[in-house]
Amino acid sequence: MTGALAEVWVLEDDEEFRELLEEVLTTPRVRVTPFERAQDVLQQLSDAPPPDVLVTDHHLEGVHGLDLVAGLRARGFTAPVLLVTAFADADLRRRARDLSDVEVVEKPCDVLALRRRVRDRLGDLR
Repeated sequence: MTGALAEVWVLEDDEEFRELLEEVLTTPRVRVTPFERAQDVLQQLSDAPPPDVLVTDHHLEGVHGLDLVAGLRARGFTAPVLLVTAFADADLRRRARDLSDVEVVEKPCDVLALRRRVRDRLGDLR
C-alpha cells in the first residue's frame, strides 16, 4: 500500500502515558489518534473507518478495556488489539484469548517493545 498511512488508535486515560504512546507509535507511515475515553472511541467508530490496530488500557473510567473490546467484536470490529494493563491475571489472559486477536501487554511496559508489537500487527501497512 504505497503512500497509505496505517491508523492506530490509542485509548488511555492517563494523559502522560497517552502522549508518550502517541509520540512513540507515530511514524511517517503510521498515524496515531489518541483517545481519553471509551465513549470517544465508540463515537469515532460511528463517524470513521476503524483503525488498523487498537491499543487500549484495561482499567478505564467507567469501563474495562476488555469489555469494550468484547462489545466491539460483537459489532464486527476485527482489528488487532493490544490490551495494556498492570493487572494481567490468568482470568484476564483467558478472556483476552477468547476474543479474536487480543494481546495482553503488562504495565509497566517497554514502549519500544510495544511499538514493535504494533508494527508486527500492521505488517505491510507500516
